[in-house]
Parts: sequence; structure tokens; C-alpha cells
Amino acid sequence: MGTVTVVNHLTLDGVIQAPAHPDEDRRGGFEHGGWASEYFDDVQGEYMGAESVAALLMVATIAGILMAGFLNNGGGAWDNAKKYIETGAYGGKRSEAHKAAVVGDTVGDPFKDTAGPSLHVLIKLLSTITLVLAPLFI
Repeated sequence: MGTVTVVNHLTLDGVIQAPAHPDEDRRGGFEHGGWASEYFDDVQGEYMGAESVAALLMVATIAGILMAGFLNNGGGAWDNAKKYIETGAYGGKRSEAHKAAVVGDTVGDPFKDTAGPSLHVLIKLLSTITLVLAPLFI
């Protein structure tokens, strides 16, 4: 009782102006096999065909590879910049450049140690899930 669905909100006049009571006979959802299950069946059949799943997989893989490369290289560059300054360049330790490099290294360490490699796992997980669920889209 009292479940308000999108169907009721879209079809009742004056919902925005004043509170309205839902039409309990027209309510539906996943638990009732109503509008939501029909809607998602249509979406799956019409918009989530094999081509769109393949496109999702390609774009996500390309974006993940680019992002992982950026994070790994950016984090390594910040780490190497701090090490280079510690050798004596730009005033060495206790200089303003070293203080800035320490801040950069603080940001760079998570980039190269966690964020970049975790995207590799995400790409593999995405492709595995797509292959397992492929029969739903074909």
C-alpha cells in the first residue's frame, strides 16, 4: 500500500500543485511485474543489443587504458621529480622546490600505486562480465 510509481506521477494532473493520492489499482513495479519489468524488457531488446554492448566495452576499455596510463605515468613523474630534487637540483632538501615536490609525491604515490593498477582490474572485470552476460544481449 502506498507505493507511488512513475506511472501515477506522469498521468495525474496537478501533482506538482497539490498532493495527490496514488491510484492503487495502477501501481506496479518489479515486485508486481508491472510497468518496470515491461520497460526494462523493451530497453534491453531495443537499445541494449550486441552492438551497443560491444561499443560500451570498447569505449570503457579505451578510456580505462588511457586513464591508467595517465595515472601511472603522472604518479611516477611526481615521484621521480622529488628524487631528482633530493640529489641537489633546484636547491636540494629543505628548499621550496623540495617542499613542493613532497606535496606532489604525496599525490603521486596513490596514483602510481593504487589508482592506475586498479583500473587494470576494472577493465578485466568489465570484459569478463560482458562476456558472461552476452547471451542476454544477443
